[in-house]
Amino acid sequence: MYNKKIIGGIKMDITIDVNDYKLNVRAACVIKHNNKILVHKNINSNHYCLIGGRVKIGEDSETTIKREVEEEIGKQIEITGYIATIENFFEMKGSKYHEYMFVYQAEFKEAEDKKIEEELKYVNQYLYIQKMRFQEHIICLVEIPEQLYEYYIPKLMIQPLLENAIVHGVSELKETGMIAVTGKETEDAIYITVKDNGNGMPETIIRQLEEIRENGILKEKEHIGIFNIQQRLLLLYGKEYGLTVEHVKPSGTAVTICIPKTKGEKGYESGNYRL
Repeated sequence: MYNKKIIGGIKMDITIDVNDYKLNVRAACVIKHNNKILVHKNINSNHYCLIGGRVKIGEDSETTIKREVEEEIGKQIEITGYIATIENFFEMKGSKYHEYMFVYQAEFKEAEDKKIEEELKYVNQYLYIQKMRFQEHIICLVEIPEQLYEYYIPKLMIQPLLENAIVHGVSELKETGMIAVTGKETEDAIYITVKDNGNGMPETIIRQLEEIRENGILKEKEHIGIFNIQQRLLLLYGKEYGLTVEHVKPSGTAVTICIPKTKGEKGYESGNYRL
C-alpha cells in the first residue's frame, strides 16, 4: 500500500506500508566546510543528522538531495561523490520504519555569505533599475554605517525585502513612495531595516512570519520570498534571529533583519544547522 502525501495537488514523499513496517527511501549528503561537516537539528528533538529528505516518486536520489538543500537553506550544491547506502530500522511516533538512505558527498557551488558591503552592491544595482523604471515616483535612501561593511550576511537577504516594499508597498501610491534601508549594531547582533510609506503589510502575512519563527516551517510550504527569508534565518541561526515587522504611522511597513555579528568566513554555528 502506498501512502501519498499531497500538498496543493502535488504528489510529494511516498511511504510504502509492508506488514508492520513503513518503508522509506531517503537521500542525504555530507557537506564539508573548513574541515567541519554540516548537520541538521530537528526542531522537535535534540539529535543532529545529515541534511536530506525523502525521495519523491519519479525523482532520483541525487536530485532529491539538491532539492532538499535548496529548500531548507537556500543553497545550491554540486554532488562530488557517492559515499554509501545505509539501511536503518527504527521506531518513531508508534510506527516501525525500514529505511534505505543514499548518502552523497557534496559541496556548495559558491560562497555562503557575503560581506554587507558586497550585498549592498546588489542592492544598489537593483535600486538603480527600479529608479529607471519608476523615475521620480519612488525615492530610495540607503544608510548603512561603514563600520558594518565587514560583517557577513547570508546573500540575497535585503533585495527581496526591497522588492516586496516596491511591488506590494509603494508602487501603487498616488504620492511619492519612500523607501529607506538602514542599519545598526548591538554587542552581538546586526539589524538591517527596510522601511516604506506604502499601504502596509497584511496581518495574515505578519502572522505567518511569526508562525514560521515559532514552529519552524509553514505547513503549506508557501514559497513567497519573505517567507523563505524567515525560514532561512530560522534554520541558520535559531529563534533569537530572523525577521520582525512593524507598522509605520501614518502608513507603511518596517521589516528588520536580525543576524548575529560575524566577521571572516562564516560557518553554520547556531540555529538548527551546525558545522
